[in-house]
Amino acid sequence: NDQCGLMNWRELWEDCNSETPKKHLYISKASYETTATNQQIVDGLSSLPAKVFNYAPDVLCLAEGCQVRLVKNINIAAGLVNGANGTVVKVIYNNADIWTADHQGILDGKSPPPYCIILHFPCFHGFIRDKHNPSERLFPFADQKNWVPIYREKFIPAPSALPKFIRTRQTPSLCYRMQFPLDLSKHLTAHRAQGQTIAN
Repeated sequence: NDQCGLMNWRELWEDCNSETPKKHLYISKASYETTATNQQIVDGLSSLPAKVFNYAPDVLCLAEGCQVRLVKNINIAAGLVNGANGTVVKVIYNNADIWTADHQGILDGKSPPPYCIILHFPCFHGFIRDKHNPSERLFPFADQKNWVPIYREKFIPAPSALPKFIRTRQTPSLCYRMQFPLDLSKHLTAHRAQGQTIAN
């Protein structure tokens, strides 16, 4: 998984640099429960492998047009299931992240996480409006029925997966990783490909 992830990062960076003009590489660093005294816990959580957090990475790199996959079920009835492949259409930031009082905004040269990511999922069937009438579907974008906005979520690991020094100093339910339920998928492992109908 680590080698596959590294290959995806490297190839995405090369793709961004090879285009004219160069394509923007977006970085979404995961967020953690932060207090004035738990920086060591945050550092420990951020260093844990993505597998501990249901494969949600600490750092997610994206570019418009890149291939991604869901790492969890979002809405099974709509086709947004774990392993579903999609393409990034747009990365959207909150206006409040442009400039911040603590100098952590985009104009300060920092990389706050995006507000949401618009994705094109060929498998998306629309959200069921009424469970008694499942044929009636809602689409977030009327003109683009395969586009879906994806937001960050909390990924809470099993307490047994946490190192002892973290478990004894912070409640496991507060040891979450806030990240988009996505990972790059241009290259994937044989285990991830198992059961998928991939033409190429």
